[in-house]
Amino acid sequence: PPPRALPARKPRAVPASKLKALQWVKLPPNKVKGTIFEKFAPTYAGLDIDYKDIEEKFSAAVIAKKTQGAAGGEDDGKPKVMQILDSKKTQALSIFLSQFKALKYEDIAAGIDHIDTKMFTLDQIKVLNQQLPSREEWHHITDFLGTGDRKALEKQLGPAELFTDALYSAVPHVDVRLQFFLLKLSFDTRKADIKPDVETLKKAAKQVKDSAKFAKLIELVLELGNFLNFGTPRAGYGAFQLSTLAKLGDTKTADNASTLMHYIVELLEQRAPDLLNLDDMPDVAPACRLSLQTITADMNNLQKDFARVEAAIASNQDDTKFAQTAAPFMSRLKSDLEQIQRNFKDMETEFASAVTYYGEDPKSSQPDEFFGIFHKFDESIQETKKAAKMAAENAEKNKRREEAKHKREADMENQRTLRGAQKDTDVVDELTNQLKSGNMFAARRAQQMSQAKGGMAAPPIVKPPVGGFTLRPTGTKLK
Repeated sequence: PPPRALPARKPRAVPASKLKALQWVKLPPNKVKGTIFEKFAPTYAGLDIDYKDIEEKFSAAVIAKKTQGAAGGEDDGKPKVMQILDSKKTQALSIFLSQFKALKYEDIAAGIDHIDTKMFTLDQIKVLNQQLPSREEWHHITDFLGTGDRKALEKQLGPAELFTDALYSAVPHVDVRLQFFLLKLSFDTRKADIKPDVETLKKAAKQVKDSAKFAKLIELVLELGNFLNFGTPRAGYGAFQLSTLAKLGDTKTADNASTLMHYIVELLEQRAPDLLNLDDMPDVAPACRLSLQTITADMNNLQKDFARVEAAIASNQDDTKFAQTAAPFMSRLKSDLEQIQRNFKDMETEFASAVTYYGEDPKSSQPDEFFGIFHKFDESIQETKKAAKMAAENAEKNKRREEAKHKREADMENQRTLRGAQKDTDVVDELTNQLKSGNMFAARRAQQMSQAKGGMAAPPIVKPPVGGFTLRPTGTKLK
């Protein structure tokens, strides 16, 4: 038998006018049994209450404002808006409704009932789903509207409360509708985010296993390492951890001017330049930027959202119209999810195989770290190659600069030699011309005669800076 409801309680006094209502929710009869409410008497017999005082303080009548002289005015008589929902939901719903100013609340509710994807965007449904008032809050609104003239009371409610009432009144199981609506609008985008990432990881795992170039590089490093470590406890290794590849730049040459990484690049440039480009692993670079944890979380959330909507639809068999509308999409979504799950498992298998292939632990290895080793090794090769090329270009520039400097210095020396020889030639030519013309001896005689008259000694022999002969003034004897 249905649970026995408590008898309707009446207060000890009845108000003479309408009062402000208490927005409470009635406890259903099936939850009353065994509660404290069963112990209460049908009529209150507790404290002495001044009911008149309550009427004055909680009167629902609109109090007119007093006039304040000529500048003042009376109240316009409009009832104040009553806010039943909390301020956060009221604001969010008001913003949501402002995007549909041309539509009535009933039309917006009908669009949600029909899952009209042309009327709403994903962001709009997200907001409505997050800020949807609960059924209990809707009951607060309906209780208020049931206290008197509905049309008059509706004028006291704000847009958020009126829309909430229209939504719950027109759309059965509105929460399920919105969850399905949200899933329908977001599924393709979420699937598009997951599917290519799973494919990238799967292809990258296969590529690092099948790369013939990388295998040759690993074998080269193994040979060089055993050669360098010969005669030490680290010699004779048959395998090494992939983390070793990051340490090739730490092994310096005797003059500390280069590293083992530089040597490997120089060796490859001379003997096997095709190994300098690991182009048979194109998906490794994007794979090292992916997080398996993020992909897994996204996929799990998508599965949970699907399962929740599927269960909600199944639990509301009375809403046959909605179930028929949702069935085709849910069927397609289920098929897509199963395909994503299969791809994900294939990727996990491929990744574990690749990790094991290189001697790493598949349980502790993450794609971003594992593929990052390959990517950084390739980057190191390219950077070393670029640095070696720049060093060679700089060396060539320095060589040409030195050659040009030496050439300039040689040219300047030649010019100095030529200028000195030319100067000597000019002096000889001048003296020869003077000898031929006799001007030199005439000048000497004039000077000698002038000095003799004045009692001065004969001038010294003139010795020109050209070789082989000595010029003396006229009249002197050879010794």
